[in-house]
Amino acid sequence: MEHWKQVPEFERYEVSNFGRVRNSETGRIRKLSKPGPRTLYLKTTFKDGKGRIKTYDVHRLVAELFCHKPKSNISLVVDHLNGNEFDNRATNLEWITIGENSRRRKPYQLDYSVKDTSIVWFDENGTIQGIFYNCTDAAAKTGLAYGGITKCCSNKYPRVVKVGRWGFIRVPTKDINELYEEQKKSLATAMAKDQNTSKKSYIHFNTIRKRG
Repeated sequence: MEHWKQVPEFERYEVSNFGRVRNSETGRIRKLSKPGPRTLYLKTTFKDGKGRIKTYDVHRLVAELFCHKPKSNISLVVDHLNGNEFDNRATNLEWITIGENSRRRKPYQLDYSVKDTSIVWFDENGTIQGIFYNCTDAAAKTGLAYGGITKCCSNKYPRVVKVGRWGFIRVPTKDINELYEEQKKSLATAMAKDQNTSKKSYIHFNTIRKRG
């Protein structure tokens, strides 16, 4: 059964456990914004009586209103359990840590067939934390700033290695499985051959700020 809850701070709008959005005054179902080059998720924009406008990811709205959110000292993200990022039913959403979200996304679960390169997230020890389709995907899944990730991948951050820092590289997709085999070694060593043969591969460590 579909249930509706009011959107905090925007009383004229409601969100359902089926992932639909409506105007509570007219009952009209709102059309959701389709993903674009900078986002992978369905979005909706609200406007209050004072003219204030705010855009939300629909899956996060549904999770905030209908899904249990565990208490945590670290940031949590919303995972789509069936892998379909357009399925925003509350039963398909779960609050999890960024690390768990990355572990759930195995290389074979993603369609890399049309991509020459992919984004790899790693820590200062060279351990792979996640693999992503592109920088937009990486920002959405990790909660880190899109601009920071793109700079890491385009040689705009200094090559600094410190405890508690991490980085992103753009690597040939065909080498993803090999990277997993090599992840116990230094990622710098594992990717040395690509550094010598491809301008699209970079190794950088830097702190990237959280979005918002």
